Amino acid sequence: MTWHLGLTFCGALLTAACSPTLEIWLFNGSGVELELLLRGQTHCVLPSQQRCVFDFDDRFVLRLGAEQREYVFPNGLPYETSRDWVEVVSFARRRIGMQVEPDHSIWILPATAHDASPTHYGQRPGFPLRPVPRAAPNTTP
Repeated sequence: MTWHLGLTFCGALLTAACSPTLEIWLFNGSGVELELLLRGQTHCVLPSQQRCVFDFDDRFVLRLGAEQREYVFPNGLPYETSRDWVEVVSFARRRIGMQVEPDHSIWILPATAHDASPTHYGQRPGFPLRPVPRAAPNTTP
């Protein structure tokens, strides 16, 4: 019994350790400079028509001047395997391209796109991403 639990634990640990990294290429097609924040820290400043590369995190914030917008990736994105959306870079690294639009929606790009695109393609379920709605301020005295 003990060896069985040990093998189960080691197998789970090995699977987690071998999960490929999902790299996000975020292109700025919004027309304005953006600042990308991950876990509350600035990751990159993104001029219009440029891209920022970061490893997948379940949520991120885009700052546009004084305004901040939070985005949450759809469930299952880290495990996406469709060659329509995912470029396999190596055994341990996969890449997905996305583009911020002028209305600040975020569209997923086809795996073949290595630059910003003026064309909107069919979208994976959960896209385009929209900012998380903010709760209305509590006005109760």
